[in-house]
Amino acid sequence: MAPPSLWSGNLRLSLVLIPVRLVPAVSTEEAISFRQIHEPSGTPIRQVKGVRDGDIFTDVRQHWHSANETHTMISGKATFACEGNRVELGPGGFNYMPARMVHEAWTTPGSVVFITVDGPWDVNWVEGPPTSADVIQ
Repeated sequence: MAPPSLWSGNLRLSLVLIPVRLVPAVSTEEAISFRQIHEPSGTPIRQVKGVRDGDIFTDVRQHWHSANETHTMISGKATFACEGNRVELGPGGFNYMPARMVHEAWTTPGSVVFITVDGPWDVNWVEGPPTSADVIQ
């Protein structure tokens, strides 16, 4: 079933009238998950989970990318750290990481982050690639 419209109207382009509906982009009915693979072994990478200030979180260790990267929070919350600064983002929050900027992130369970890059996406770990301790056995 389609979600209810938040707004509906028309877009006029010269002599053409185009009907438009604005609907929520977040669904709580579906679960989204991503699986990272440890390239040398071909096994899944386990994200490090812990507790900070009473919140359970997932830690994405320090890393950088060859391309510029943006993060847009769809749901949940995330904290991003780089160059000694931290910023917490909630739904609708946005940040930009220039290419090669070392950063780390923490997300709460169920968080959905929309990530875009302006080139091929890669992950370059600061403290080396994930070890066997990071891989699901």
